[in-house]
Amino acid sequence: HHHPCGDTQRLLWMVSSSQENRETTWRSMDRKHLQISLTVPFGAEAEVNLPLWNGVKEEGNPLYEDVRDGVCHLNAGTYKAVYELTEPVMGTICVDTPIGDLMKYPGMTEMIRDEISIATPVLLTSNASMSLRRFAERYGADDTAIERMDRAIRNLVKKTEEGDEAAGKTAVRISGE
Repeated sequence: HHHPCGDTQRLLWMVSSSQENRETTWRSMDRKHLQISLTVPFGAEAEVNLPLWNGVKEEGNPLYEDVRDGVCHLNAGTYKAVYELTEPVMGTICVDTPIGDLMKYPGMTEMIRDEISIATPVLLTSNASMSLRRFAERYGADDTAIERMDRAIRNLVKKTEEGDEAAGKTAVRISGE
């Protein structure tokens, strides 16, 4: 089960294993941490590259047992780790992002309210950990409204990022191979 947003490529690690049926999921915990969980099938090996990993190894975590040149070499088994990034990333912000994270962006609260009239700042704040999609479905927004909000979110985020870049801060992108 992958992150529901489309352009996850940005923050994806490449797991090359000798079998294709591996399971790898990842979650952006916050702008400074990523969580990876993967299963390497019996009889297979994997090399896992953790983008923007700051090199700090979690004590006793088997994921880090055999690291060479920043690449984790894994045998069959199930692995899970949360690691810290060398620099914060924007991540992929979309309707599946928790409302609390969305509200940090200028214009977001107003945009949501245009689509869901009941969505007062107080109501949004009290549902901060819920994704906007679930919130919208709960309050009766239809798929077209959800899609419109998804596009609006991307535009607002882009505007904010471009503003940041103009101010000399660059938004990090990791392109998927």
